[in-house]
Amino acid sequence: MNLSSFHTLSLYDASADMFQQLGIKVNSNTSEPLPIEGLLKQHLKDTEIFKSITKTFFIGIIDDSVFQQMSLFKGDYSYSDALHQADRSYDGLMFFALELAKQPTRTEISNLTRAFNRISQKMPVALILKYKMLPTLSEKGAAEVAISITISERFKYKQNWRQGEKTGKVIILRDVKTINTHAGHQRILLDLVKPVGVNNYAQLHEHWLQVLDVSVLNKQFYQKLFNWYLWALTKAEFPQIRPEEDKIKNDVHQSESLIRLLSRLLFCWFMKEKGLINPNLFNIDYLRKILKGFEGIRSEETIYYKAILQNLFFATLNKPIEERKIIDKGFNKKEYGDPLVYRYEDLFKDSKSVLSHFENIPFLNGGLFDCLDQKKDKDNPVEIRLDGFSTKKDKQPIMPDMFFFGEYDGIDLSEEYDDKRKSKVKVFGLLDILHQYKFTIEENTPLEEEIALDPELLGKVFENLLASYNPETKTTARKQTGSFYTPREIVNYMVDESLLCYLKNTIDDEERLRNLFSYNETVNPFDKKETRLLIEAINTAKILDPACGSGAFPMGVLQKLIHILHKLDPENKIWFELVIANFPSAMQNVARQRLEKENWNFVRKLGIIQECIYGVDIQPIAIQISKLRFFISLLVDQTERPKEPNRGFEPLPNLDFKLIAANTLIAAPESDTVTTGLFAGQTDPFFQQFDLLTNEYFNVHLPKDKKDKKQEILKLIDNKIAEKQKQLKRAIDVRNKKQTDAGEIEIKLWGSYANLFKNEAVGFLEIQYFFPNVKEGFDIVIGNPPYVFTRDADFGDDFKEYITKKYFTLLTANEKKSKANQSGKINLFALFILRGLLECRKGGILTFIVPNNLLRTTTYDLIRKYLLQKSQIDEIVDLGSGVFDNVTASTIIFRVSNQINLSNKTKIITEIENIEQKYFTQSAIEQSQFLNNVSYTFNLFADTSVNNLLTKISNSTKHLGDFCIDIIEGIVAHKHLISEVSTKYNQPLLEGKTIKKYLINPPNKFITWNKEEIHRTRPEYLWNSKKKILIQRISGGLSPLSGTIDTKKYKTFASINNLLLKEEYSNLYEFILALINSKVLNWFYANSFSNNSNLTVNISKTFLEKLPIAEYTKPQVNIFTHTVSYILFLKQNNEISLSTFFERLVDAMVYELYLPDEINVAGCNVLEHLTSLPELREEWDDEQKLKTIEKEYKQLSNPTHPISAALLKLLNVEEVKIIEGIK
Repeated sequence: MNLSSFHTLSLYDASADMFQQLGIKVNSNTSEPLPIEGLLKQHLKDTEIFKSITKTFFIGIIDDSVFQQMSLFKGDYSYSDALHQADRSYDGLMFFALELAKQPTRTEISNLTRAFNRISQKMPVALILKYKMLPTLSEKGAAEVAISITISERFKYKQNWRQGEKTGKVIILRDVKTINTHAGHQRILLDLVKPVGVNNYAQLHEHWLQVLDVSVLNKQFYQKLFNWYLWALTKAEFPQIRPEEDKIKNDVHQSESLIRLLSRLLFCWFMKEKGLINPNLFNIDYLRKILKGFEGIRSEETIYYKAILQNLFFATLNKPIEERKIIDKGFNKKEYGDPLVYRYEDLFKDSKSVLSHFENIPFLNGGLFDCLDQKKDKDNPVEIRLDGFSTKKDKQPIMPDMFFFGEYDGIDLSEEYDDKRKSKVKVFGLLDILHQYKFTIEENTPLEEEIALDPELLGKVFENLLASYNPETKTTARKQTGSFYTPREIVNYMVDESLLCYLKNTIDDEERLRNLFSYNETVNPFDKKETRLLIEAINTAKILDPACGSGAFPMGVLQKLIHILHKLDPENKIWFELVIANFPSAMQNVARQRLEKENWNFVRKLGIIQECIYGVDIQPIAIQISKLRFFISLLVDQTERPKEPNRGFEPLPNLDFKLIAANTLIAAPESDTVTTGLFAGQTDPFFQQFDLLTNEYFNVHLPKDKKDKKQEILKLIDNKIAEKQKQLKRAIDVRNKKQTDAGEIEIKLWGSYANLFKNEAVGFLEIQYFFPNVKEGFDIVIGNPPYVFTRDADFGDDFKEYITKKYFTLLTANEKKSKANQSGKINLFALFILRGLLECRKGGILTFIVPNNLLRTTTYDLIRKYLLQKSQIDEIVDLGSGVFDNVTASTIIFRVSNQINLSNKTKIITEIENIEQKYFTQSAIEQSQFLNNVSYTFNLFADTSVNNLLTKISNSTKHLGDFCIDIIEGIVAHKHLISEVSTKYNQPLLEGKTIKKYLINPPNKFITWNKEEIHRTRPEYLWNSKKKILIQRISGGLSPLSGTIDTKKYKTFASINNLLLKEEYSNLYEFILALINSKVLNWFYANSFSNNSNLTVNISKTFLEKLPIAEYTKPQVNIFTHTVSYILFLKQNNEISLSTFFERLVDAMVYELYLPDEINVAGCNVLEHLTSLPELREEWDDEQKLKTIEKEYKQLSNPTHPISAALLKLLNVEEVKIIEGIK
C-alpha cells in the first residue's frame, strides 16, 4: 500500500486516499479541520498529548451506506449531525484523523482513543494519527512521517442506569512509516483491503477483527518459527563437554541449546526495536561487506553465529563498554576460557574493525547472556563447553548460516512432525522470519493491544518449544500448537481475583478495590492513609508461581501491580522510598542516586520484582525465558542519556534468587535424626547470611563484583551442603538397608543444591534455602501446574514412594482405608495444589487453573476431602473446554485460602461469555454441602430446585452397590493379542464403543485369551456368568450412562464396566438396566458426579455403587422385565421407532418409582396400566415376538389410552421438566 500521500496531501485527503486503497469510500462532506477541542477537553485531561493536537478532521462513518455508494449526509454537514448519527446506531465505525506535534507513546494513543470514544455514546470511534517519528537510537537520518490507526472494543454497561457503552481494549496499529513502511505493516494494511463478497459493515467488521487479531499474528509467526526449529535441529550441533554424570540426553541438549539461542536472539531483536543494537548486524548485505567468505543463503558454513551472535551475546552485552577487547593472539592463560573477550577476528575482512561493529551497545548484565562454558580451575575440575565460545574448532558449535538467511522450498519435516503431509514444507531462515513481522518491546495489556509481536509472544513460543521435546507432551506439541500457554485473559482474571483477595486483608472494601483495579476508572478511590496502607501491603506481598514456565503469571502480576501503583502513587513518591529502603543499608545512597534518574515505571517494576515476585520451574531453560521477559519489561522503561556511562542505561538485576530451577514437589531432605535429634531446634546463622548476600547479589552488576559475590554465596551453599550431607551420613549408620538407600538419595539431593548457579535444576524446593526473605510463607501462590499423570511420564519408584510418604500420608492420616497406592495414578496438578497450600502463609491464597476432573474423579476424592476440611474454597470458575488451543480438556479456576471456615460459601462462576468483562453467571454454594456428596464431589450447577430434586431421588434406602457381587472394569491386554480378524484361536472382545443403551453392536475386535499376558484377567465367575450388565466406562455429556445385558459371556475391554448381581437379585437384571439407562439416573449421575460435563468422563465404580435404587414391588419388576425385553429385542432388530416409544415408557415408569407423589398428583401414573403386558417367550420366533410388541404398541400409543395421555401430562411435571431440560 502506498502511504506517500501523507507527505504530500492534507491529512483529510491522505486519509481518504488510504481508504480508497482499502476499497472504502469516505462519506464526510467537509475536508476542513473541526474545532472540537472544547468538546474533547471534557473527556481528556489537559495533558501533553492533548496539547500536541494541531488539527482534527472528521473522515466519515463506515456503515452499510458506504456499501450502497450513498453519502451519509445530505446538504451542509455539521459535526452535531455526525454525533446524532453515532448516538442512534451501533452498526458502524466513526473515523477521525488527528495531526500531532509530537510522536505519541502507546499509552497516550490509548488515552486519545478513549477520549474520542466517550464523545460517542454508542458508535465506536477510530482514529488515524499523523506525526513525525524520530529515528531510533541506532538509526540515522531525519524524522519520518508516520501514522497510527487505532480502534477500541466496546461493551455495554452491565448497570441499567449507565448510558451507552464502556470502552474496552484499545487496538493499535502503531508507528507505520509512510515512506519506508515495514513489511509487517504492509502485510497487515493489504489484508485490511475490503475483500470481494463483503457487502455490509458487519462483514467488513468481522474481516478487520480477524486481520487485527494478535493471536492470529502470533500463530502465523510461531508456525514459521517451529518449522525453522525442527529444520535447524537436523543439522545444528552444540558441544556437550562436561562431567559424565552431568550429561543429559543429546537430543534434549540440542533442543535446549537451540531454544537458548532463540531466546538470546529474540531479546537482541527487541533491543534492536529499542534502538540499542545496530540493525546492520541482522542485514545480509551489510554482513557480506564485513565478513570473509560469507554468503548466508544456502551456506553450510558457521560464520554468522560465531562472528556476530556469539560476540554479541557473550563479549558485548555481558561486559561494560569501556572494558571490551579482542582476545590476544597466541595463547594467553588469563584469557583462555574467558567468555568476556571477542573471538573470531579472522572471520572479519578487517580484523582491526571488529569492535566498531558492536560499539555503543550498552552493557546489560542480568545473566541471560552468561556463557555456559567454564574453564578448568580449582572450582571446576573438568572443563565445560556447552555454548562453545572457543577458538578451538572441536569445541565450537555447528550452526550453518543458511539457518539464518534465505527461503527454502521442499524441506522434508515429515519425520519430525510424524506426518507424511509435511514432506515439502517452505522454511525461512530465522532472520528472514523476524524481518517479516513488526515487533513491539512493550507487552500488551488488557488496556491496550498493539498489532505487533510483543514480548508475551516469547512465552507462547517457548512454552510450545519446551513441550516439543518432553516425552509426555512431544506428540501434542508437534501436532497441536498453542496447547501449553495460559491465555492472557485467564491470567488477568486469576491475578485480579488473587490480588483483590489479598488487598481485602488491608482494606475490606471490594467495590473500591475493583475501581482501583479497573482500567476504565482513572481516579484513586482511597484517601491518603488508605493509599499508604495499600502501597505498603503491595511492598510486603510475596507471590509465587511454583510452575512458572515462561513467566505468564509472574508477568501478569507485575503488570497489574504497576497499574495499581500508578493509580495509588502517580508521582511515585511513597513507592520510591519503599524501594530504596529494601536495598541493603550500605547500598541505599548509591541506589537513590541511580534510581532518581530513572523512569517511574522502571522503579515500580524493579521494586516489585525485587520484593514481591518469585517463580520456580523444573526446566532451567524455562527459567531463562521468564528472566528474559522481566529483562525486556525493565528495558522498555529506560531512556537513553547519551552523555552518561553505558548510554544512561541501568544494568539489569540478577534474578537467580527470584526465578529458580528446582523440583517444586520435593521438599528439602531432612532425616528424622536431624529434625528430632541432636540438631533439632538449633538457630542456623546460615539463613541470615544467605538473606544478606542474595539481597546484595540482586543489584551487583560489574563482572568482577558479580563473580566475587557469587563465590561468597557458593561458599556458603557448599558449606551447607557439606553440613547436611554429614548429618545424613551419621543418620544412615543407624538405619536398615531400605532406610540407607533413602539416605543416599537424600545426600544426592543435597548435592544438587549447588546447581543454583549452574544450568541445572535443584532436586528439591525449600523456601528458606532459595528465597530467604520469605519468612512466613507466601501471600499468593498462583499458576498453571502441569497436567501429567505420574504413570505417563518418566517418574521412578523413588518419586512415587516420596509422593506416598509426603502427600498421601497427609491425606490418609484419618482414613480407615488407605489409598496410598494411588500414587501411580495421581496427576501432578493435584500434588501442586497440596504443595502450594503448604507454602501459603496462614490465610494465604492459592489460585490455579486445573482440569475440572479434580471436582469429580474418584482418584482425587481424598484431596477434595482434605481441601474441604482444611481450607476455605473461595471460588470455582468453570471455564469449560477450549481454553487451550486444540485441547478439549475442560478446566476450572480453583481459588482457596489457607484457613478453615466451616460456614464459608464458595463462589461459583459458570456460563462465561467474557471473563474480562465479567459477563458470566454467578452463584454460591455452602462449602460444607460438598462434604455430604458421594466421594466429596463438587456439583457446580445445582441450584435450590436441583438440590431438592437430587435429595428426593437419593432418599432411597438402598444403592446399586448393595445389589452387586461386583462392578469391575474389563481387561487390559497387549496389542499383539488383539486382532480385527476372527479365527478359531481367538474370541470376541467388546469395547466401550460397541455398547449402546440396550444394544451390543457386533464386535470388531478379537482376543487370543492368554492369561499370562493379560493384565488382570478378572475373576472367572465374571466370564462364566449367564447374565451381566455392561456399562460404557468412558462416556460423558448429559446422558453419561449407557448399558445393556450380555447373555453370551463376552470378554470385555477396560472401557466397559461389568456389573454382576448377587444371587438373590438375579431376577432384577432388566429392572436394574432400566434404571441405569433412565433419564432419572442419567440426570442424577450427571449432576451429582460429572458436573454436567459435555466432555469425556470416567464412569466410576465408586459412583455407580452410589446410584440410588428406588423401592419396588415384584409386580413392578415384572413390568420392567417385560418392557426391557421388548427394547432389547427391538434394538437388536433395528426397530428404532418402536424401541423409542418403549424407552420413553420406561422413563415414565422410572419417574413413577422415584417421584411417586408428584406423578400421582399430576395424574400420569403408568405402571397400573401395564399389569397385563405379555412376556416374550423364548420358544417364539422373531416374527411372533415382533407381532406381540407391535400389538402392545398400537394399543398403548392410541391417544385414547391412559398411557398415551399420561406420557403427555408427564412433560408438565416440574421435576420432569428439570430433568429433561424443558424451559
